[in-house]
Order: sequence, then structure tokens, then C-alpha cells
Amino acid sequence: MSSATDLYYEVSACRKCPEFSSHYKFAPGCHGKGGKQLMIVGESSHKPSIDAGRYYDQGSVRSILADVIDLDRDCFLSDTIKCDKQYCSKKGKSLDKIAERCATRFLVKEINLLKPQAIIAVGRIAFEFLTGNSGSFASRQSDGTTYYEKTSRIPVYPVIHPSYANMFYGLVPWQNVPYNNSFIETVRRALNN
Repeated sequence: MSSATDLYYEVSACRKCPEFSSHYKFAPGCHGKGGKQLMIVGESSHKPSIDAGRYYDQGSVRSILADVIDLDRDCFLSDTIKCDKQYCSKKGKSLDKIAERCATRFLVKEINLLKPQAIIAVGRIAFEFLTGNSGSFASRQSDGTTYYEKTSRIPVYPVIHPSYANMFYGLVPWQNVPYNNSFIETVRRALNN
């Protein structure tokens, strides 16, 4: 594989997971330019953002980080599961198996091609795949010493998934000051790495 663009075309053609009733994915070219060598890896893509052609189009992440970083210009944007999990026919623990299968095929190659200096893992699934660590995810949010397990050189900074923050705090994430501040501080730490 010669470039990330080739990989994104391979991802968009993939139909290997029988669990998905539909395979909505981002088109090549929506993954950010990575000007600051920071990679943000979420759990899975979502159809509204896919339809809009940009990550976190209707989401809290773009709103929260608007004053800190330009996602499209400064970051590489990706997901552990490349298809929109809303259209997955199996929920719950089977998502971990789908994430492992998908990330092993694509995310590892993507990281090797893009060579980010730091990774923000948004949510448990992304964090566990990237680091090989499971359990006690929330307690690791302030720990910047966890590394991408395939190289041991790229620091991985965990952030609680916005939907979990919504359940935990009872507010939508962009209205939640503690969550916002924690996410912003994590991005600043990663950029200053």
C-alpha cells in the first residue's frame, strides 16, 4: 500500500463484516490533513457526519475543540470501526470483536502510514484497541503515559466518549464544562508532547 488515500479506497470498498446491514463509511479525503501530527481516533463513524463529508460534523467534539484546534487542518481523523455502527445488527460485546477485526485490518495500517506524534482515543473501544489495556478506562483519562501498543513510541491520551459523558453528567457534552475542559486539556497535552 503506497498511501493513505489507497487505504481509504480499500476501506470504502470493504464489505467483510456480516454484522452490518449497511456499510456507511467516510469517502477518501475526509480524514484531515494532520498539520500538527495529532490523530483523533473515535469509536465508529456516524451517518450524519458521513453524509456531510466531515468527521464530527454535528457533534460535540468539533464544538468543544473549535478554539483549540482546527480538526480538518491540524488533525488526522479516524475511527476504530470504519462503518456506522448504527447499522450493525449485533450490539454490545460483539462490537469489541468487530472493532478488533476492523482496526487490525485498517487502523494499524493507517497509523503506520500517517505516523502521528500523538493519538487521542475517544472512548473505551478506541483506547483498548490502541493500547491493549482494558478496564478502569475513566481513571486513565489523566494518564498520558500509555502508548500505542504496536510501537511503544506514540503516546495515547484517552478521552471519555461524548455519549458516555452525556449519560454520566446528564448534559449534552458541549454544555458540560468539566467534560469540555478535560477534553481541551487532553488535546493541549497531546499537542505539547
